[in-house]
Amino acid sequence: MLWPSSGARAATLVQPAMMERRGDHLRIGSLPTKPPGLAGESAAPCHYVLRPMTASDIPQIVAIERRVFGADAWPARAFQEEQRNRVAYYFVLTPAPDAGPGVIAGYVGLWALSDAVQIVTIAVRPESQRGGLGELLVQRAFALAEEVGAEAVTLECRESNAPARRLYGKYGFAEVGRRRRYYQDNGEDALILTAPVLSAAARCRRDQLRSRHWARFGVVLRDETAGVEERRRAP
Repeated sequence: MLWPSSGARAATLVQPAMMERRGDHLRIGSLPTKPPGLAGESAAPCHYVLRPMTASDIPQIVAIERRVFGADAWPARAFQEEQRNRVAYYFVLTPAPDAGPGVIAGYVGLWALSDAVQIVTIAVRPESQRGGLGELLVQRAFALAEEVGAEAVTLECRESNAPARRLYGKYGFAEVGRRRRYYQDNGEDALILTAPVLSAAARCRRDQLRSRHWARFGVVLRDETAGVEERRRAP
């Protein structure tokens, strides 16, 4: 993996190069849609834990990668290298211990760059899709941006991935550039999208979206990643 240089500024479109070009890591299957159920039915709350990724999580994550991304999946060594990357933050979602087995339901990889947080990868286990978990992981990217004082969240998305673009649009992402023929499987362009973080309007938008997410999916989240940046900086 090639890490960003000291001059990399994701918000100004100078983004880090990757050793391998990845597929679009927020695909249709990981987008939140209405969970199955009867019309008007109130679903019971789903309890999850969000925590930092550990080395013991990598085999599960690689298995999810292969199922979700196929030939575009990262190998285990890529995640092992990311654990040594000083700008990388990887978080995993698991069912709460009293709500089900501790399998990984989803994960997100983030890079905290000079003035932006970049979403590097995001995926949800097929059995756990359709419950709003992908949106929770997007929300964690904004939380990290606030922790580190970043002005924007940025990512790359396939031009054809309309469901992902709708989700990103809800969170204020706008197209600021594109990478021509970026994806190796079909030569498709990658759209470069960014969203503001620190403005009052952006914060109000995220508060409203969190309330709507709870009303729709009823996910109870125990966040064990709070203060991760402070802990990393501690002597």
